Amino acid sequence: LLVVVHPLAPQAGTYIVQRAESMMALFFLLSLYAAIRLHDDRASRAVWLPLMTFAALMGMWSKEIMGVLPLVVVLYDRAFTTWSVREQLARRWPVYALLAASWTVLILGGLVGQITAAKSSVGLAAEFTTPWQYAVTQPKIIFHYLYLSLWPGPLVFDYAWPPAIQPPSAPGWDRDRIISQLINEVLPWTAALLVIATTCLVGWWRRWWWGFAGTAFLFILAPTSSFVPIADLAVEHRMYLPLTIVCASVVVALYMALRRALGGVSLAAVHGVALVLLLGAAGALFARTVVRHSDYQSEQRLWYVTMQARPYNARALVVYGQLLVREGRIEQGVAYLDRALELVPNRAGVLNDLANIFLRQGLYDRAAEYFDKALSMTPDDATVHFNVAELHARLGAWDRAIASLTRAIELRPDYAQAYNMLGRAYWEIGDHEQAVEQFQLALEHDPMLGDAYANIAHHHQVRGELDKALAVCDRGLERARERASLHARRGLVLVALGRRDEAMASFERAIEDDPHNEQGYLGLAGLCVEQGRMDLALQVLATGMDQHVPLPRVEREWAKIIVTQPHASRAQVRRAYDIAAGLRETAGDEGATWVFFAQAAARLERFG
Repeated sequence: LLVVVHPLAPQAGTYIVQRAESMMALFFLLSLYAAIRLHDDRASRAVWLPLMTFAALMGMWSKEIMGVLPLVVVLYDRAFTTWSVREQLARRWPVYALLAASWTVLILGGLVGQITAAKSSVGLAAEFTTPWQYAVTQPKIIFHYLYLSLWPGPLVFDYAWPPAIQPPSAPGWDRDRIISQLINEVLPWTAALLVIATTCLVGWWRRWWWGFAGTAFLFILAPTSSFVPIADLAVEHRMYLPLTIVCASVVVALYMALRRALGGVSLAAVHGVALVLLLGAAGALFARTVVRHSDYQSEQRLWYVTMQARPYNARALVVYGQLLVREGRIEQGVAYLDRALELVPNRAGVLNDLANIFLRQGLYDRAAEYFDKALSMTPDDATVHFNVAELHARLGAWDRAIASLTRAIELRPDYAQAYNMLGRAYWEIGDHEQAVEQFQLALEHDPMLGDAYANIAHHHQVRGELDKALAVCDRGLERARERASLHARRGLVLVALGRRDEAMASFERAIEDDPHNEQGYLGLAGLCVEQGRMDLALQVLATGMDQHVPLPRVEREWAKIIVTQPHASRAQVRRAYDIAAGLRETAGDEGATWVFFAQAAARLERFG
């Protein structure tokens, strides 16, 4: 009951990606229970032995932490039986053998990369934390876990817990500071943990229940809280299974204390007092859990609460800033990203994020400035080179885009998106054969890349091979992860085939899949214009203009229609004029843009 209502539980349940933790805990406890029942219920051995084995296999497939189960069963048998070690092995070897055999799932799963836990989370992925840094930081974190188990607050989704000691190679390394950190942050917690671990081991060897509980607690935490570097040093969901031991130990200890304190009272009265205390604790925990669940109502709230609890968490500032930008609150989002840069001035990823924001907003000079800074820190970052290529593409500098994309592919030969954009660049300079070759290479490296299918379909459409173009779109829709560009391209092909009703459905689906899909709005509005439904065309384009990401072609088409509408309001015409004026500044001698600007100016003059 206490575990179910405990505020530490939501991260392993409400946060969907961590449900592997709760699934593993379920199978762990089920397998342990079956192993215990095999002591007392030998008549039902045919039930408990298969159940134990099945739960062990499923748990191993859920998460690697399950690997400690065989050891915990051995600990239990030693603590709660009177057998010698030899008797224990003689009586229980089939149980131990079956549980140990379940380790093969971990081994095979690790080889084929299909263990549920993310492969990038363990070992070398923790690039900035060495094993010894990780090990000396964990004692304090373990005591923090225990504190949260008994007094759950404040709870944090992402701690970004820093290593207790920086290595000599770290920038600004100072010997005196390291000695101070060692004395204040490492030695006291490590010494206290060693005392507790030794006490628990002695208690387990002497067959005391609390000795087993403490030792099992440390065994379960060992894979994530010892010396194997994991990307995050502290994460609350790691306490989901150990929390069962803490709660059970607290209940047993309090019950025993009540029995001793109320020795002259009947057992029923003791049970009544214990029940009242249990329900009171459960009620308090439940109230805190309700509040914690509210933090998970939206991504923005979750990161806001995290940022408030850990104001120096640069990662929380970055994510929260990105969420604000996505909502269109650009200035506020950039402010949080700038704060993150103040905390980690050498974080190329933050610079890259800021540059991408400015790129999407059309602030190309600022985007170029931040991209240059990011490249100066990480010249071999393929992602930054790819984003720089997108900047060049926006500016029409296709030769420079090709150079950046070629460098990105050199750094990451399987970079499917880079091959796809390289194909776009070759297409723009007229080398269609090379473009198609790059699109095909993109699909070789990522058969689910929808944009590559859309680009190949465009190639067939330009050549008049409409049936082939439609077939490519349909094949891509069966395989691709992101289908908006495919739906939009399919709509254009269907228009060319004269199947306008189907085309309209495709454009609508493109917008539904991606509200920022420019071609979806343009195609749907174009069909409305063909049907003479100008009001609906304007409504479609206005919806595109309301998105938080600028869609310049949508704005231009909206403005062109507005200046021809006799019932357009002054505010609408004024906005159309501003759009036309902005286009005029970058159009050069393009006659159509000047005509459009003149029409907008003439309409505005009529309002006086």
